[in-house]
Amino acid sequence: MRSATEPRSDFDEASGVGAAASTWFNFWSRPARIHVGDRHLHARYRVTIEEFLAAVPEPKGKRVLDYGCGEALAAPRLAGAGMDVLLYDRSPYLHQRVSARYARSPGIKVIDDDALSELPDGSVDFMLVCSVIQYLDRAELGALVRLAKRVLKSGGVLALADIIPNDLDTLSDTIDFLRYSVRYRFFFSALRTLFDMAATNYRSHLRENDLARYDMKALAELLREHGFRTSVASRNIGISRARKTILAAAAA
Repeated sequence: MRSATEPRSDFDEASGVGAAASTWFNFWSRPARIHVGDRHLHARYRVTIEEFLAAVPEPKGKRVLDYGCGEALAAPRLAGAGMDVLLYDRSPYLHQRVSARYARSPGIKVIDDDALSELPDGSVDFMLVCSVIQYLDRAELGALVRLAKRVLKSGGVLALADIIPNDLDTLSDTIDFLRYSVRYRFFFSALRTLFDMAATNYRSHLRENDLARYDMKALAELLREHGFRTSVASRNIGISRARKTILAAAAA
């Protein structure tokens, strides 16, 4: 298992991007079949956004940057709560899909790399990063933290959600997934996926490229070094109870 401070053996210091991170970026830059059906796909986004809204105080009138937004199927729920929503995904494929989906949606704006870099300092109240940092190398994680430090207002919150801790119990993670599949009515599809690990191209890719795990204390210390006040949320933002969420408040 790898901690947040241990280097990847495949890290390329010259390019600043590790081979595994680059491979994951290529994976997400095309259609990626990681869900066992539409119910799983829609429920995942619904659960994430509802739990995010439950974790943040007084969302109305606040601006949120959903970084690594994916399909962002529940973004209208954020807008419906009165938030000004910025959606960003590094993948050109996902950026194009989300841009088309929300081209006429009030309160929702899809931004590209240039618009992200041009966001004014201190212009964002919340930055949601869910199920993202397991795909990043050290350089990308550092860049993400620096971006959050720049764009968040004083007291603004960076939510690093669905983090895979070093001591993750895979069985607990699987049980959480099955409970979730019962609630959202795709249990039998979920069982088929668990028994047939080749059911999705994500599973095949995962066998060749591991996900980053984090020492939670080391990750919190990294955030504190950048001026954040950190706490581990009592409940993960996501379907897994075994994974973790860190809420990091930007200092003045």
